[in-house]
Amino acid sequence: MSRQTALLPVIALTTVVLLNPTLSACSPSSSAAAPNAAATTSPTSIPPSHAPTADPSKPADPAKPASLSIAITVAAGKVSPAAKTYQVAEGTLVSISVTSDKADGVHSHCSGQEKQVAAGGTVTLNFTVTKTGVCEVETHISELVLVRLAVS
Repeated sequence: MSRQTALLPVIALTTVVLLNPTLSACSPSSSAAAPNAAATTSPTSIPPSHAPTADPSKPADPAKPASLSIAITVAAGKVSPAAKTYQVAEGTLVSISVTSDKADGVHSHCSGQEKQVAAGGTVTLNFTVTKTGVCEVETHISELVLVRLAVS
């Protein structure tokens, strides 16, 4: 007998036991079932109490907004508000406006965008996050981290 043929009864019995709640290990009657009883028992559907359910009344996670707008100011080498990490879902639309007292480059590692900001000017990066993980938006000349996005 080949190994594949030898495994067929085990697979069949496992399938019957999993699909028939009266033969499951959680059932008090499982120890009373005869070894050949599984072969004559027809599989039943999984009872509703064991089926996975979703809770439609559960609200969406507010830490993962569909869009995120952040306004940042860089003055005297300081970032305001201080750099922090925002939790966002993949596909979130992000808009980051940066006002700087010095000319600098603003670069998003989340999208690959880079824009120059003039001294006393404002630049805005708009993008959709498409990759999971943590990415940063930073300045290039002053090398300041402006914000981190944790994308899930």
